[in-house]
Amino acid sequence: MILNVYLKKKYILILFLILSSLILPISINNNVDIKLFRRVRYFLYALPQRNERKICDSLQSRIKNILSNLNGLWSITILNSSGQVIADINGSVPRIPASNLKLLSTAYALDKLGPGYKLDTTLFVRNDGVYELYGNGDPDFNVKSINDIINYSISNQESQGRQSNLKFILYEEPQSIWWPSNWLSEDKLESYGAPITRLAITSNSFNKAIINPVRELSSFLIQSSNTNGYNSSVTSVEPHYFSRRRSKVIKKFSSAPLYALLSLANSESHNFTSEVLLRKASNSWSNNIAVKHLISWLKKNKIPIEGFSISDGSGLSPKNRLTTFGITRLLYRMNIHRFSEVYKSSFSVLGIRGTLSNSYKNADLVGRFIGKSGTLTGVKSLSGIVKFKDDQRYISILSNNAISPDQHILNILKESSKFNQCS
Repeated sequence: MILNVYLKKKYILILFLILSSLILPISINNNVDIKLFRRVRYFLYALPQRNERKICDSLQSRIKNILSNLNGLWSITILNSSGQVIADINGSVPRIPASNLKLLSTAYALDKLGPGYKLDTTLFVRNDGVYELYGNGDPDFNVKSINDIINYSISNQESQGRQSNLKFILYEEPQSIWWPSNWLSEDKLESYGAPITRLAITSNSFNKAIINPVRELSSFLIQSSNTNGYNSSVTSVEPHYFSRRRSKVIKKFSSAPLYALLSLANSESHNFTSEVLLRKASNSWSNNIAVKHLISWLKKNKIPIEGFSISDGSGLSPKNRLTTFGITRLLYRMNIHRFSEVYKSSFSVLGIRGTLSNSYKNADLVGRFIGKSGTLTGVKSLSGIVKFKDDQRYISILSNNAISPDQHILNILKESSKFNQCS
């Protein structure tokens, strides 16, 4: 039944292409009707996936030799450019992915929000002269931003002839949802485990996590007010109390566009940014609700999620589980997404940029592998794309409690980069 549907769609696509070639001049080299080409590519993307296996015996054998008798600690899947599985070791066995999970949350955010989306932090003033601050998790919101807020507030005060003290209301989520519930207590104290809030000074981190960001922000606002000769008071309430009807915008502070935020999340592996993007894409600051939306999106896009257990958007939770087969299918899908180039440009580049700039050093691999690394205690992961001159492969490697994982990963990468081993 599924095969028949697939064939019918395939014939429809062929007919569509023939008619299009007669009616419209499809010429990618001449930059004519690129939008039509993208629609065709997205049509292909929507076809049912056959998940064919075309195991390359020589590649499979070499990878097994690299792992020796430690196969049970590893999951590895490699797809060719057509999406066929050419090597697979425990590809359907769920393992802790560490930061490789960011590949999912950033793909979801890019698809839902688009590459130009920005996170706004907005300063309002109410009719009664009270100033309101409503944020969306800009990772670069900082002390300078606070000083700017005070300056704009004072300018508004003076233009209205008000000489009274400044009063601020901060709209912030309840403390009970600042962290995903499965994050370890010790991680919450570190910069990479800082709380995920709407109004975050330098991503709620100064070397260590800012455990109470509302109190910290209030302190900065009061201090900046005093420096400018004003006293101020600050209160905090939950966002659902905000009413746009009684307030007007004084100033809007915008983050870098989403394509830059994706690079921060993937190339630099910034946990705070990936968590915020998951929440904004799902339109909910509740981690549990956001994760459910992510899983629904994966299903809708026909990503095989058997064995998946997702607890956050960054991969910091030790409760996360993914499969290498699922990750490679996501990479393959995103390669034909309408924002494919934006997505791939957010990856680390081995030997050149991001977390892979000094990892897995090998002259033959420099610049040829783009992807995402991941590390937790006992966990090493690497997923991405190995490039050839006119071709590429999709690879995902997850190791849990393996010995010398970095050397093994490097050796596997070397083997996967040999194009003469079954294309």
